[in-house]
Amino acid sequence: MLITDVPKSKLGFSQDLDVNVVEPLDFPEGAIPAPTLGSDPRFWGGYWQKTFNRLFALQAAFTDNQGRTLVHVESDVLLLPSFPFDYFVDAQKVSWGEVGNAHDVAALLIIPNREALLSMLQELSRLVQDDPGLNDMTALHKIAIAKSIDHNYLAMIPEDDGSSDAGLFDGAPWGHYLYGTDPRAFYGRRIVGRTMSLSRFTPSDYELRVEGQKLLVNGLPLHTLHIHSKALFAFTDTPLDIQQRIEKASRGPQLLRTSFIASAFVFSMRTMLPIWIKSAFSYSKWRQLLGRSRA
Repeated sequence: MLITDVPKSKLGFSQDLDVNVVEPLDFPEGAIPAPTLGSDPRFWGGYWQKTFNRLFALQAAFTDNQGRTLVHVESDVLLLPSFPFDYFVDAQKVSWGEVGNAHDVAALLIIPNREALLSMLQELSRLVQDDPGLNDMTALHKIAIAKSIDHNYLAMIPEDDGSSDAGLFDGAPWGHYLYGTDPRAFYGRRIVGRTMSLSRFTPSDYELRVEGQKLLVNGLPLHTLHIHSKALFAFTDTPLDIQQRIEKASRGPQLLRTSFIASAFVFSMRTMLPIWIKSAFSYSKWRQLLGRSRA
């Protein structure tokens, strides 16, 4: 199922591909509208508001079946052949990943039924009303810490609870390590082999290897990779390609692990220049913007 505000006729799907395209709700009675965040709308065309709105658009998935289990997958998440769909059939709790000490992620989000989704959205709305500076990552983390809904973390590293039962699921750090930084946020540079600044663990501390169709972390299967760099070639990589990515990520000098994407550099400049101009007299803003290249 694809929930989108783009007409199906413009999506370009092959006639052989059976996709249930659903438009987001027009908020009839019972639906929860997304609140407005306090984030800068100039940044990437309102990026943070859009990612937040996406969670509320998930209500459309339950219009014809309120008891279905929803496995929400962000468009930049690669599902590997080992992905355990059967494990989530009878999910009992809302589940997502913990990236770091203050940030969670809905790259893979498990919703057991409509009631559970509405509980999560109500909490998100309440938190943002109290603090408009939140976004989906920080608000989800607050919900998890407060235990205000029935929630469970998806394992991301072998030490996490549940890792031996279902395996591991990437919130962003693994895909960031293997497929690089988002070049739009790093002035055109895609750098592999780096640890995300938000990450609660260092990927290079673990043994990654490909065995058959499985990507293993210290012997446990990693079922997803969050390709935050938007490297489209990740979605056609063979197991041999992934093994080569592992070897490249573990190389020495950063220069050997860096590529430059001209279109991403132009995008970055178009985004950042208006912000720089309006922030020209703010020392803290300049530090924040320049610091992104070292994140």
